[in-house]
Amino acid sequence: MNARPLHVMLMAAAIVLPAIIELPTFAETEKTMWNVHELYKQCQYKGSLERIFCLEFVSNAGRQVFTNGLALKDLKRPPDLAKNTIPSACPKSFVSNDAMVEAFSEWANEHLEKWSTSADTGVMQAMHDTWPCF
Repeated sequence: MNARPLHVMLMAAAIVLPAIIELPTFAETEKTMWNVHELYKQCQYKGSLERIFCLEFVSNAGRQVFTNGLALKDLKRPPDLAKNTIPSACPKSFVSNDAMVEAFSEWANEHLEKWSTSADTGVMQAMHDTWPCF
């Protein structure tokens, strides 16, 4: 058998097989949606992995809300908040990751009715309620 047709068949298989075979992705094997209650439990620091996860999750969502707050301050005309809801927070000084976790934990503890809400939304609301812009 000639090496050229074998090479062509192998190349075709390499292109076609991934398209027809469904392989699980990393995202499908990991839990991707957390709710407020699950994140609150992680933030109770039973171990170092929980602490790291909590700090990273809360600070990632929190920093985006602070960035939105800075962008809103730079606008010449603030948006109509009745029409647009932009999750934003406007602290007067630097906010540490620990302070964000503390604010989230206090907010979650006070808003048990929000425990089934997505964790991202809960963190954003906690930052907004703790450091409001308007």
